[in-house]
Amino acid sequence: MDKLPKVVSESLNQAYRDIQVRGKKKRRFRVWKQVSLTAVGLLVIGMATNEDVQASIKDLFYSNDPGVEKAVANGYGTAEESIARDKDITLTLAHHFIDERKMGTHFTIQFDDKTVLEDVTDVSIDFRIKNGDDEYVVEQIPDTKPLRGTEASYESSGNTSSEVLTKQGLAEVEYLFENVTDRPFPQLENALLSVESINLFQGNELKKIDGEWLFNLENTERKQLLEYRPVEKPASVEFVTTEVSATNLDLAFVFKPDVQQQLEENEWDVPEVHVRIPDGQTITDAAYSITTEGNNVQYRGNFPLSSFAEGTTFIVEFFGPNGLIEEVEMETER
Repeated sequence: MDKLPKVVSESLNQAYRDIQVRGKKKRRFRVWKQVSLTAVGLLVIGMATNEDVQASIKDLFYSNDPGVEKAVANGYGTAEESIARDKDITLTLAHHFIDERKMGTHFTIQFDDKTVLEDVTDVSIDFRIKNGDDEYVVEQIPDTKPLRGTEASYESSGNTSSEVLTKQGLAEVEYLFENVTDRPFPQLENALLSVESINLFQGNELKKIDGEWLFNLENTERKQLLEYRPVEKPASVEFVTTEVSATNLDLAFVFKPDVQQQLEENEWDVPEVHVRIPDGQTITDAAYSITTEGNNVQYRGNFPLSSFAEGTTFIVEFFGPNGLIEEVEMETER
């Protein structure tokens, strides 16, 4: 079996076309964690009908991240399918993207033996992404496998969700990586995505299917970063970076010493930050990194705001143990 079943393939293709032209509103939640080169997965197993396929794919297309979802809905990323086959399993890389702060991969997994997924409650894959210069950009592997790259150079965090539908031998797996370091994700040139294992979970039991599924990754043509600045100079905070990419607002800032002291005295590791955008929404979800040099503490947050969104201003609200610290209106650089 070299191709997906026709009915499923046609449904997937239509779903991908639909996703480009229609936005969606889905539930989302976040997991606060900061780890090195660890991805989060979204999956759905066993799509049996056209309706199931359509509904499942729409749920999976990065729907836990409004910034990424907005970018993908506007055609961002590479939607051309690549197929690899081993161990009687056809793996399809249906979509991927990368920009300065986020990277996503979306897979379908078709098993020749549909009974393999009986009683399976979760699916994941082990894979590595190596750039043409031999740098490992991502190593999505368990602790039982050795890293092939050097020290982890990017950090990841994000949301995870899973749902089991039916058991027709088909799984959907999606990974979204967030980079909260001071180094952006690199451009991909002659990059290789190598899948080493497919993991099937039956409750607490794990079955690993080892094999080799290889994919060449195309680089995503990145949108020009939008630079923002305060309309008026803030009194309590200094901005280091305020850039909006196709999928993300990269917000790095340092508080004035008295504010930072207040946070530390009250054991606040990270301040509460809200981003209010022109359509009335308030974004509170963010992944953070904290860098300390001497007495200076720099916070860097990834906020799910896309440069595809309309509007040239937004408002950042900083909260501490005593309530609102400061409200800052931001505008695009002229």
